[in-house]
Amino acid sequence: MQWAADNDAAAVNLSLGGDPTDGTDPLSPAVEDLTADTRNDGPHVSADGTSMATPHVTGAVAILKQRHPDWTAARLTSALMGGSAGLDGLGAFQIGAGRLDVVVTAHPGGKPDGAHGGTLVAAADGTTVRTSLGIYVEPEMYDLTLKTIGRDGGEVADFYAAVFNVETCEIYEIAPGTGTLHIPAARYAVFGGVVETGGTPSQTSFSDDVYLTDDTTVTGEAAEGRRNGVDLDHDDAVLHAGLFDTAERDYYTGDGGSGTTVVAADGEEILRYEEAVCSGYGAPLPAGFDGTVAVTCEAHRDVGWSTIGTAAKAEWTFASKPGEDAPAANAVRLDASLVVDGYAPAKLPQVIGLEVYRQVGAAPAKTKSLTFEVSYDEGKTWRKVTVQRSGDHAVAVLRHPAGATSVSTRLSAVDDTGSTVTQTMIRSYGLN
Repeated sequence: MQWAADNDAAAVNLSLGGDPTDGTDPLSPAVEDLTADTRNDGPHVSADGTSMATPHVTGAVAILKQRHPDWTAARLTSALMGGSAGLDGLGAFQIGAGRLDVVVTAHPGGKPDGAHGGTLVAAADGTTVRTSLGIYVEPEMYDLTLKTIGRDGGEVADFYAAVFNVETCEIYEIAPGTGTLHIPAARYAVFGGVVETGGTPSQTSFSDDVYLTDDTTVTGEAAEGRRNGVDLDHDDAVLHAGLFDTAERDYYTGDGGSGTTVVAADGEEILRYEEAVCSGYGAPLPAGFDGTVAVTCEAHRDVGWSTIGTAAKAEWTFASKPGEDAPAANAVRLDASLVVDGYAPAKLPQVIGLEVYRQVGAAPAKTKSLTFEVSYDEGKTWRKVTVQRSGDHAVAVLRHPAGATSVSTRLSAVDDTGSTVTQTMIRSYGLN
């Protein structure tokens, strides 16, 4: 050891033999004395350079790799450099990224999720250059995929849905025809519906409660839906469902209502009929008529057994030509989630499904626009609701204002043939 010290050895590797000691053995004080005499730095030797830095960096990489086994070499390098501390007065060509800080790198902790900004400043010879920087720290996110199965067991692409974050009240809408959302980990309520056409058309609503802690698939199966029906108490009872979009399980005759149906051809009225409810009647057009037909149907009712569906109005315009099998008239169906016995919870968001239907036998057409409006003062004022539309289908979400007791709706659609329809329902359903 003395020989090594006399010859300016940088390090001495030796074994004292036996078990570790408390430093009072003869050899330990000798080592400390030699170190002090040769380096004048107490019991340790100070050294720098890449050879000294390498084992520290290697150890830091090992710690980081243990914490993140899937990280690549490039990502490990970036993390170590990004978590290092700079040194005053020294630039990148002298110290690189700075002094390694494995604690900060392995446990960054300091920056919350979201957007963060900063400035990169470089100065030399009296000139300063500034570059703005921005980063986004993504929160814990996962994919929520919605899969819908029809009554025949096959997958159905025609659906609508919305996902409600129970903790933040934020709502994510899934447009018809799409099925995956990339959203933060949280508890979600999923609402939606499956639309099936063909010989036995149906629309099945579904809901689910999801704790999103990993990529998750929610399946809505139409076959599990329970068919809703209406029973009439008397053989002579009449159920008027069309414009009065209610299905009340009561004895109903039509008393207390009034309605008007008007048909016009190129602006000239050719039929007007007054009855307790709106009904359809044959209206012969002029021979060889080739023009625009307008139909308006309006109804009101005031009955003691219901305050739902107090007024309704539907307006259609469509082109008519000789030889057509059926008029090109459209209708819009509204399906509102959470409605039970005519009422929905006032404090919960509602998923609204909209679908444009065409007259059976009419020539095919494509929907150009679909508008949804609501009123919370029984039609005195209206507010437009944003919808996500795909073809003939759309989905929207309603958040009811405080104090609202009912929802009135107005639906409008236009197709590529120019046919229009506007359907208005006052007190479409109540809120409680």
